[in-house]
Amino acid sequence: MAADDAARGWAGRYLRVDLTRGEHEVVPIPQEVLTSLLGGKGLGAYLLYREAPRGVDPFAPENPVVVAAGPLSGIFPGCGRFVVVTKSPLTGYFIDSHASGFLGAELKFAGFDAIMVVGRAERPVYLLVESGEVELRDADWIWGLDVYQAHDAVFEAHYGGPSVAVVGPAAENLVRYSVVHAERLHAAGRGGTGAVMGSKRLKAIAVMGSWSARPADRERVLEIYREIWRRTEGRRGPQNDGTTSALVAANELGMLPTRNFQTTSFEHAENYDPAALRRYRVRDLACFACPRACVKYHRVDGSYSVIQYEGMAMLGSNLGLERPEDMMRLYERCNRLGLDVISAGSAMALAAECAERGVLRDEEFRDLRFGDVEGFLRLADAIAHRRGVGDLLAEGAARAARKLGVPELAVHVKGLDMPAWDPRGRIGLGLSYATADVGASHLRGWPDAREKPDRSALDTVGSMIRNRDRKAAADSLVICSFLDLDERDYAKMLAAATGIGYTPEEVLKVGWRIETLARLYNLREGLDPGTEDVLPPRMWEPVPSGPSRGRRAFISEDDFRASLLRFYRLRGWDPSGRPTARVLRDLGLLEILNAGGSPGAQLGPPR
Repeated sequence: MAADDAARGWAGRYLRVDLTRGEHEVVPIPQEVLTSLLGGKGLGAYLLYREAPRGVDPFAPENPVVVAAGPLSGIFPGCGRFVVVTKSPLTGYFIDSHASGFLGAELKFAGFDAIMVVGRAERPVYLLVESGEVELRDADWIWGLDVYQAHDAVFEAHYGGPSVAVVGPAAENLVRYSVVHAERLHAAGRGGTGAVMGSKRLKAIAVMGSWSARPADRERVLEIYREIWRRTEGRRGPQNDGTTSALVAANELGMLPTRNFQTTSFEHAENYDPAALRRYRVRDLACFACPRACVKYHRVDGSYSVIQYEGMAMLGSNLGLERPEDMMRLYERCNRLGLDVISAGSAMALAAECAERGVLRDEEFRDLRFGDVEGFLRLADAIAHRRGVGDLLAEGAARAARKLGVPELAVHVKGLDMPAWDPRGRIGLGLSYATADVGASHLRGWPDAREKPDRSALDTVGSMIRNRDRKAAADSLVICSFLDLDERDYAKMLAAATGIGYTPEEVLKVGWRIETLARLYNLREGLDPGTEDVLPPRMWEPVPSGPSRGRRAFISEDDFRASLLRFYRLRGWDPSGRPTARVLRDLGLLEILNAGGSPGAQLGPPR
């Protein structure tokens, strides 16, 4: 499909950039790949599986990093997001990390469904994509700048035209949980996607397009567009306080990580009430064509930062910080350095607990304690620049805890640090964390049941799977979950954008197909479900106090195992957690992965 014909939802092609050779090519995407995997996460998983050599080191030049949009990008509200897919340097497995904003729409307007970068530049570069024109430019002048400085420098160099995604000092120093930051505001935060860019000496990607994505049925698109706006008008939701109100709610539910998840409620949680935070708010910001405006921009001590719940909790209650002002200072520091606020909060909480136990003997940080904001500010800098014990913590909490001889203190699954919702406060949530394709993630489907884990979780597995499939489809469309849409809406939007009819169940089947593809990739890269589809030891410790007092993630380890086996069975996987030949046939994965021929890895029938 020609770029200026970017019609019917997809551009039908991706940009492949080889930094080692300083070359690029435009590659067509087989139609069956697009209709079966949609785009975004699904397209990224397809490209990663085919292009990444088996067992490749995440920091090797051959490990691809994919930035992708979806068939709805640039067409509907909430569809300016983008996804970054690569092999995670934190886990060694599949990672898809998502960010809001405008870059996904700009990528479509530039005539591409995705950009895939391989190789390693001799010197720092940034990638400029402008309406199909592609150029690698010198980035020596911005290497070493923080996220905000680098973004503004590239943005202003191109007269405020492009959407710009950058990495910070943490990525340059290969911190395994460094992020890709877009438009100063939005972080593709999990799994170290920024570190992979840093390993390639790729400082930034700037994208601007002049084409429009022409949907199959423009009138129907406008009808759906208006309906989405009508649903939002007059409703409370993320547009009011973003996600900042979630901290008080999580505390009341007994799900708030506190002092490295030692408990699930925080004695100073009322200080984090959204009303207290509003006095620092300077602006509400919206993403592409979105009615929500849920991005809340705050100012503290003369600096500006977006504040969201996950970072509030992991850098606030999880570090024992009483004052929200201290949390915001640390949040802004992590954003500038390009650190994932979840994993940074986890690593620093581990350090504080180890220091209190006398395990951390680093000269500078052996006296670190929960509540010590100045110590945590120094530690964030040490991590980003790999100085002293920061070098160890830059490897991630799981690796650091093993090196310190206390692996039981790291709260993670498959190396990915647990997010800010403790599953000891909600039945069945622990199964989502244990089985998610990327490790512990709060964005892989929650069960519908809302009570505490006081009974068997077996009957929650089905709803968790359905919600997971819906999220995987949304992440491949690519559309924001805050719009409160479901598979029925997605089917209508797909038909209007692409001209191809999907039933709601077919949309969910796409999600199932994508999760199974990610599972195949992880198994190929060495995943051992028997030892890695598990929860960390802390989730088996009874909560000592608060609303979830006495609870563990499941009523028993036997119930967890029974729920896990039910999950495998409903997914069409065998009891060892491996997809069966039958489910691969039913999902059409053999044909999809072999579409387009070589050059990458192809899939044969499982043994």
